[in-house]
Amino acid sequence: NVYDGDFQNRPNPHKYLLYKPTFSQIYAFTASAFKELSQHGTLLLYISADGYDTHLKSKVEQSYDFGGVKTNNRRDDTIDSPNSPSTSATNTLAKKSSPSNTNTSSTAITSAPTGSIKDAHNIFPGDLYPFLRKPLFLIIDSNNSITFQNMPNLFGQPFVSLLSPVKLPAVFHDYQNKGSLFTLFLTSPMFAFCFVCHLNDLTNEQWVLCQEHINKIIFEITKIFLKSKLVDSTIYHFIGDEFLRLFLARFVFCYAVLRLHRAFKGSGFYPSSQPQLSNDLLENVQVHKMILELSALLNVRQLFLEGPLTTADLISSNQ
Repeated sequence: NVYDGDFQNRPNPHKYLLYKPTFSQIYAFTASAFKELSQHGTLLLYISADGYDTHLKSKVEQSYDFGGVKTNNRRDDTIDSPNSPSTSATNTLAKKSSPSNTNTSSTAITSAPTGSIKDAHNIFPGDLYPFLRKPLFLIIDSNNSITFQNMPNLFGQPFVSLLSPVKLPAVFHDYQNKGSLFTLFLTSPMFAFCFVCHLNDLTNEQWVLCQEHINKIIFEITKIFLKSKLVDSTIYHFIGDEFLRLFLARFVFCYAVLRLHRAFKGSGFYPSSQPQLSNDLLENVQVHKMILELSALLNVRQLFLEGPLTTADLISSNQ
């Protein structure tokens, strides 16, 4: 079953779930997962966190200058031990040096401009580069996800990233502390669709009917993936895995729903990916029709555009 993920016959992969991890914890557990990969395995890295901007006046290096995500405000245990003085790691090391070195280190720290110092406890795109040595499927859910666009494929291994929208319509701002819309689309498309349509009460009959309709949409998207000649060859490396294939199909569903929804206007409100998916997937007329049929089924047709987007609509919206 390619649309609802029948995973009963596949081995259960080893998973690590980290809540507000420090940098050292993320690196240690990701390295462990990397080491455990089989010869033809893929590392799935799913990061959901608030964005972090370096606020540098001059942003040149993509890997660190443009910020990343803030997974935890705590310092690493090696630096922020309860028995250690509240000084920087550089100061602590300087105390073991000669007096002249200590003064030099202290002077260097004092004279360093505040705006040029990056928070060492956040996760930057450059931190993930070592894990590109093996196939990597990356999902970033953050209001600064755009920072992880255009990551260089340094080792020529298959690499795909799915990035959340960086903006949210004002009407949904009050719900941000209750969870992420992007993650909701990737894990429960039905709940996500109901959420953006402000539907809080469905009958059992409506629920079953709509779930079947969404399954058909996901199935249609999967067929387009398999038939399209415009899909990047990297994508096909991951399509064979039903778990990752489901993420890709739900990503397209998320994009299409938000693209048609009247409240989501502008590229910042839509998810993005690397490599970028082609328009025959993201702007597919048949998928749009099925989504609009679903909205009519739930009596929320007025929340969406009048009809499937045409080529003229796409050109005007991108201008």
